[in-house]
Amino acid sequence: MAQFGSQGFQTNQPGFPNQTTAMMHDAQTPAISHQTNENQGATAQLKKDVIEEPFNFNVWKKLLKMIESEEEESRMKLYRQFLDAFPLCVEYWLKAIELTK
Repeated sequence: MAQFGSQGFQTNQPGFPNQTTAMMHDAQTPAISHQTNENQGATAQLKKDVIEEPFNFNVWKKLLKMIESEEEESRMKLYRQFLDAFPLCVEYWLKAIELTK
């Protein structure tokens, strides 16, 4: 079961014993981006969903798609968090590497 705390989320899922990952601290805080207010609301909701279900691949996939127009730093932060939860997703490692070029 995952728990969210001030340090991020902690879980006792198999393969992730007591792992703490820096998750979004406040999904309500609007990020500086090129998104419309409607998209920012949808992104904020997806961030909340990720906090509630950090191993829900489909929610992560939607969130990563939604943030494509955001600044590189915030995108990279989310990719790192995603890859902490799903380290074997080669496609997303490649996308994260592309951000650093």
